[in-house]
Amino acid sequence: MIQIFLMITVLLFTACGTAEVKPKVVKEDKIPKVEVLKKDPRPLWIDNPNMDAYTGEVGIVKLMKNKKKQKYIAKKIAIAALQNQKRVEIKSEVNIKESYDSATGKTISGATHEIHQASNHFKTQDLIVKDEYSNDEYYYIWVVVKK
Repeated sequence: MIQIFLMITVLLFTACGTAEVKPKVVKEDKIPKVEVLKKDPRPLWIDNPNMDAYTGEVGIVKLMKNKKKQKYIAKKIAIAALQNQKRVEIKSEVNIKESYDSATGKTISGATHEIHQASNHFKTQDLIVKDEYSNDEYYYIWVVVKK
């Protein structure tokens, strides 16, 4: 009887020792969702105005009721940026003069303002509007130098 008992215990220990232990798999219901990025519908020239062998700039304004004024302002912004790109230099000088009159106890002051502009003969006639685009908020205009 002792032999049967020993045999049963040996079988139990050997059976338990060789059994595979399976890892417990936890299913998560809260898997983070990956948000798909929408394709940007804006033209490429908005971010890269100097593309396709053109030298250009983009003028951006908020949408207005007056479309002519909106286009005019955006075009002026683009032209100013192009002139800056072409190294148009504008120097401004302010001279302030003050003098004190000891007899009256008053300070007399005056100011002069001078503006000097130097350019490399950049002509705005050489500019063309290459493209325009608007979304819900802004109006964009692409102004380039004629080839």
